[in-house]
Amino acid sequence: MYQLHYKQRNCLEAFTLAEVLVVLLVIGIISAFTIPSLIYRYDEKQLNTRWKKEFNVAVDAVKKLEANKNFIDLTSDATMRNDFKTVMHFLRESTWNSLSASTYYYYGGSSAPDPPTWVEESALMMNGSLWRFNVLSAGCNATVGGTLNNICAELTVDVNGTKGPNKYGKDLYFIHIAKVNSNYVVYPYGSNNDGQSCSDTSNAVATSRGCSTFFLINDPSTTPP
Repeated sequence: MYQLHYKQRNCLEAFTLAEVLVVLLVIGIISAFTIPSLIYRYDEKQLNTRWKKEFNVAVDAVKKLEANKNFIDLTSDATMRNDFKTVMHFLRESTWNSLSASTYYYYGGSSAPDPPTWVEESALMMNGSLWRFNVLSAGCNATVGGTLNNICAELTVDVNGTKGPNKYGKDLYFIHIAKVNSNYVVYPYGSNNDGQSCSDTSNAVATSRGCSTFFLINDPSTTPP
């Protein structure tokens, strides 16, 4: 009778150097494609979160000013800024073009020539955000988009100062301050039929400033219409 003998393979046999190198190469290739995308999405999420916080700061500041003195001094951009200084944490004050980045972009990606030239009174906050104070009507009689009335002023917020991407709807946002029934109210641009919208291919002011509302209510991964 024949007896069959099997030689058991050692299950703990090591990988060869070539096999290890192949695995490391594959991991490196996958990482090169996925990690930058993950970092980009994380950064977008962080900027969006900061925008929502800064909008709430604007709402709270206006409420505090109304409670403290029942009005906002809209004689000039400087008096407006000085009022907000009493309820916010300023680090440095100057004009926007002295504190801001030198290049900005519309939401669609093309260069936005106006922001680097703005000379309105502005302030860099303790948290790194940059705010612009722009009086539109001391009597709160301005109209935006032909339908949104009783506008007093606007706030521009770059949520991370001079850091990139310096782009409408990413880190640059806009806020209306209006007066309704003798009370100050705060609206993000792109709301209340103000004629501002948010377009994924925007290369203009009117279709980029409205991203302030779009990304206040949507996740940054959401593509505008």
